[in-house]
Parts: sequence; C-alpha cells; structure tokens
Amino acid sequence: MKLALGTVQFGLDYGVSNDLGQVSPKEIEEILATALSYGIKTLDSAAAYGTSELILGKNNLSQEFTLVTKIPAIERKQIELTKLLKQSLTKLKRNKVQTVLLHNADDLITHPKRDEIYQQLVNLKKLNLTDKIGVSVYSPTQLEQIIEKYAIDTVQLPINLFDQRFLKKNLLEKLQRNNITVHARSVFLQGLLLMDQASIPDYFQPYQVQLQAFYQLAKQLNCNKITLALALVVQNPFINNIVIGCCSKTQLDEIVTSYHKSNSLDLSLKTLKTLASEELNLIIPSLWCLDD
Repeated sequence: MKLALGTVQFGLDYGVSNDLGQVSPKEIEEILATALSYGIKTLDSAAAYGTSELILGKNNLSQEFTLVTKIPAIERKQIELTKLLKQSLTKLKRNKVQTVLLHNADDLITHPKRDEIYQQLVNLKKLNLTDKIGVSVYSPTQLEQIIEKYAIDTVQLPINLFDQRFLKKNLLEKLQRNNITVHARSVFLQGLLLMDQASIPDYFQPYQVQLQAFYQLAKQLNCNKITLALALVVQNPFINNIVIGCCSKTQLDEIVTSYHKSNSLDLSLKTLKTLASEELNLIIPSLWCLDD
C-alpha cells in the first residue's frame, strides 16, 4: 500500500474541488478508522495546516499511524528547529515522528544560514525526535540544488498527469542511488482532475485542451478519473508514498478502490506522457487566480 493520508483538510478549508469545507472531528474519526482498515499506515501533516496537528493529537486513532510533519519557513534571524518541532510534537502528543521535512525548500537554498539549518535538521535525528529528515520541494531545480549539497532521507514533491516535471529517469535514479524516499503529493492537482466539467472555475478555460485529453483517455480506458490520475504514481517503482487527501470516509473508499484498479490499468508511460503540460499557470496551484 503506497497511499498515505494527507491531513491538510483536517485543519483547513483546502482544495479547489472541496465543497465540504474543513473536515469535522467525527468525520476525521471515521476516515482514520477506515484508513487503518485499508492498511494505510502514514499520516502527512504540517505546522502550517491550520489546526491539523492539534486535531490529530486529540484523536487516539492517530497514534496508530507513523507520521510526517513539516517545519514552517525559517525566519532569517531565528533558527530553532528543535523548538519548532517540539511545538508540533506537543500538539500531536508524541515523543517523536518518523519524518520531519522543511516546508520551505529555499531554507536549504537561499537562506543565509542554510548550513546551520541543515545541521539542526541532522541534530533532530541525534536527539531521537525523528528517524528521517528531508524537504518539500516545488521544482526539479530546487531538488537538484539540495541533493547536490545535503544528504537527506526523504523528499516530497508534486506529481500528477499534468505536472510530470520530476519524472525524469536520471533524476529518479539519482534519488534512488542516494537512498532518498520519494513522497508524491498533489496527484489530483488539488482536486482539479476529479471535478465535474461543469464545476471547473473559469480560470481553467485556457486549458480545456489538456482537460479534455484527460477526460478522453479515462473514457477510452473505461475507468474513472481517480483511477487514471493514480495510475501515473501507483505504477512508478521510484515512488514510495502517495499522499492523498479526502474530506469523508466515502471519498477515501472511492480512492482506495481506484488505487487497486489503477495498479492493473493497462497503460504505457508514453501514453501518460502525452498529458504532461509545461503551462506553469496550470500545474502550479500557487499561481492560480480563482474567484472566491
């Protein structure tokens, strides 16, 4: 089971396709219980995910999972990673987490004290506050710059049918040689790939060709959109974990069913590559200009 459960929706009203808002504590309980029943063993959280860490700490079921959390962007003058992580651990009611990531990749690229930040990351392992350290990145350039200089255990990066920038064989092989675990996020592009065509915001009108190609391929393969979206990452041997978010038990049920179907979907990499886009205003959600 490669699926890991993202928890941003537990602490924030998040996602372009999310019309349910922040998930209620009762629904979170059902989602966590269902995830465990399916063999999902990892939760992905962050200090920046609103009340997510606090909510997980209050839920006894969350203690059954291994946990990834992320340290927020480091201020220029104040570098106290141990203090920041301990704040998260207090909320999570844990003594340690499996993996700690820097949420802002530039903390290891442009920050004037980046070497000190890295040494403090390493120290978190020595203090037995975490087993693995790493970073969340947004571009292949960021990833290349970091792994050339620093030894990390884990990287989290965006991969989906439209955003295939990281799926370069030489880059993936380099990560494998360095024993870096790969966590794929944004596999549904914040839910855009799962939306009904009639509900898609006007912002995406210029990208109808890409969207229609995706819908057409799903129709051709006689599968739903979730199954096709997951196939790209499920069938890739270099990807260790797939972080997915959901707002209800029903959504999780559907994702897991589609996950198993995607594993046996008869697809060539060449076919999937035809959906890749270089349009940054499509593939990078932070660039989207959506009406409230």
